[in-house]
Amino acid sequence: MQPTAARFARVAMLVLATLFAGPASAQQGRNPYDIPYPPKAPPYKFLNQHGQEVECSVTPWQLVDLGKVGPMHIYAGDHCSMPSNDAMSKNYKQVFSNSCDLHDICYFAPGNTKKWCDDMVKWHWDRDCQRAYSSTASRDLCHVAATAWRTGLDTPISDEYWKRSQDWGRRNCRINPPPAITAFSWVAYRGGALPDNAVNAAGTSEPKSAVCRASYQGGVHAGRVVGSNCEIGYGGRDFGIGGGDVLVAQQGRTQWVPVPVGAPMPPQAVVAGIAAGMPMVVCRAHHDTSVDPGKVVNGYCNIGYGGKELTVRPYEVLVFR
Repeated sequence: MQPTAARFARVAMLVLATLFAGPASAQQGRNPYDIPYPPKAPPYKFLNQHGQEVECSVTPWQLVDLGKVGPMHIYAGDHCSMPSNDAMSKNYKQVFSNSCDLHDICYFAPGNTKKWCDDMVKWHWDRDCQRAYSSTASRDLCHVAATAWRTGLDTPISDEYWKRSQDWGRRNCRINPPPAITAFSWVAYRGGALPDNAVNAAGTSEPKSAVCRASYQGGVHAGRVVGSNCEIGYGGRDFGIGGGDVLVAQQGRTQWVPVPVGAPMPPQAVVAGIAAGMPMVVCRAHHDTSVDPGKVVNGYCNIGYGGKELTVRPYEVLVFR
């Protein structure tokens, strides 16, 4: 957790009268931000935001000197390092300590974006608030502090901290090749023949119904393969995004399961990524004469098709077993 400008240490106090930041909404299915705290001693392995295994030759839990930004010396591996020493900040440094460490590790992981790490740690801070306090008033104050701290990450100092952390990660860590498929995995797709065992929403070998995912507007969305693109629905339109991934799985390890209106999401639902703080569960739905994959949004299966983002019910979600 990098140092932030001192003024942000006082934001929580200033916004108490005007700002309420409620707890992270209950998520159905596993939230991609819900990553475990890694071990603090070698062998040191963990996953980056793309699901790739990162292995470091030394442990990032040591105090890592990242140099100076102007007159300020910055370090990683020093827990929550915001500069304020008032009683409230000291208290939240203890409450958020493990999550701040996880944020440092996230910055080190090659391939992680700054925004993903910053949003990830805010999700953990909100969960810390829920776990640390039993009273509503104390939780509300804690969520306000978490929001203020997240705002404090949007600074030039924080940008430089992320860049230098990524440099350290590239020198001291590597991305391991993917393991053999156990249930499912995402494979980079740039067009041409589909990977073996590509999951197809229509149950055929036609590429146009293969399940894919692509990054767009700060999130990762599930969609269908069209040519060399992953076609997704977003903001009422469909977009063909290049450089996506195709879902592959062993035979018999995945299944499409109906989800009635209002029913909870199956616990083993396949998640393509996260967008707007919500997991993008892979779904499929029938429309006209076809069946196509998409993402679950607000109780619908959203599909990019024919220039539009279609919201369809009923639908099925993909689960692994």
